[in-house]
Amino acid sequence: LAAESTALPSRAIGRFAENGKIDRVDIKEGVVVVDDRLFKLSPTVRVYMPSGSTASPGMLRNGMRIGFNVSGQDSHVIAEVLIFLSK
Repeated sequence: LAAESTALPSRAIGRFAENGKIDRVDIKEGVVVVDDRLFKLSPTVRVYMPSGSTASPGMLRNGMRIGFNVSGQDSHVIAEVLIFLSK
């Protein structure tokens, strides 16, 4: 899966429609389970760090809290992810 290289504008942090905790992630299979819900990762998923900089999907880990948006065409495909700061 490829990460897109554009940084997330700080004003856009609040635009993630869904959030939850990653229960399981398998980058090779392109799947992630968030709060017991199974999602596929879009082949062009955009992943952002808390600073707004871009990251690789390989940065996603079990137990992370994330915000995310699903693809407009399919509510089970994650198009972009924001990794929240861990507390």
